Amino acid sequence: DDHTDGAEDGNLKIHIMSNNSLEEKLYLDADQMILKGDAGSTMFRVDNRADGHDVGFEIYQNTSRMWELVCDDSNTNAFDMRASDGSQKFTFMQNGRFGILDNAPSYLLDVNSSSSASAFRIANGTNDQDLNCTLSNGGTGSGDDTLFDLTTQGGAGDPKIRWSIAGNENFEMGIDNSDSDMLKISQGSALGSTDIVT
Repeated sequence: DDHTDGAEDGNLKIHIMSNNSLEEKLYLDADQMILKGDAGSTMFRVDNRADGHDVGFEIYQNTSRMWELVCDDSNTNAFDMRASDGSQKFTFMQNGRFGILDNAPSYLLDVNSSSSASAFRIANGTNDQDLNCTLSNGGTGSGDDTLFDLTTQGGAGDPKIRWSIAGNENFEMGIDNSDSDMLKISQGSALGSTDIVT
């Protein structure tokens, strides 16, 4: 196939003997590289053959680096996705933990939202379809709790939950950090101003 904007370019093909027949294994042209395996798995290996150094791929767009995919030797060989400036954005640890803007996640999913108040959102834009979020603990022991934890610092903002009907009404329930840590329900967007239950 011709994947260029101009005339047909040259290409390079590498064949090897496999199962008593000559088979094409690697195809190179100006715009693509194709590695062909047999019926089993096909693996592409990158090995720097020395500890103390990262190994990975750089993705460029018109001579400018856009992304790095790196095995980070200095971070227990975590798999990192780095932006064009080299900063880590996504980190996959060897133990299965995944960090977003966090290169040392403490949980299976750890999101560091220090740079933004909007940490994450789960949204649905389809009519006639519910949106459900479930925390499920299948343990049967007496200590197998399910916990949804909202935490703020003493004297800071309020840990609270908000229920909203878009454009119409808000209700909040939480701990008023500025009023003796009282549990309140408020009709509005701030505890302590339109409280209906304390």
